[in-house]
Amino acid sequence: MILLVSVSCQDVLDILPLETTDEFISASINDQVFEVEGGKSILDSEFVIAEMVEDQDHFLLTVYGVQVADTKEVTAMGFKLGGKSLDELEVGKEYSEWELIENSEVNFEGVMGAVEKRTSPNSDDHIYKASSNHTGEISFIINEIDIENKTISGEFNYKAKDKDSGTLLEVRNGKFEKIEWVIL
Repeated sequence: MILLVSVSCQDVLDILPLETTDEFISASINDQVFEVEGGKSILDSEFVIAEMVEDQDHFLLTVYGVQVADTKEVTAMGFKLGGKSLDELEVGKEYSEWELIENSEVNFEGVMGAVEKRTSPNSDDHIYKASSNHTGEISFIINEIDIENKTISGEFNYKAKDKDSGTLLEVRNGKFEKIEWVIL
């Protein structure tokens, strides 16, 4: 209890990002700490999912951390990164848009952030399902990418809005390290 009180009095920005050598994704969501370590299974109360879809003319990398609370509510936070070719991604470049690829009706380039909260792991009922696509506000930087080993690291900030409820979430000081994706 004493630890909880001392931590809760700290500014959330002072304890982010989680410093580790392992795979993780972390951020402040409306000033609440969200930290998820990778290397865990979907049977754990937290895990990271990183999935790549790649075709001749486009790719889509989806990365998100998932936390299951004691109340069984599930929160997922992360991003989608898309484009024509993985080789076009640049370390240090700021990505801030999510647009259809020219001459495509379904494939996007750029980045989109999202936060989703459900009532339980097996429920389709959303408390909110918010995306930066509804605010147009995102800053995303790749700090490291290794296409051969399928890993990516970087940082992000975005505002996400649930278009139905109007819920607005501010995701700040986002960081992801050594996220290893699987190809679908």
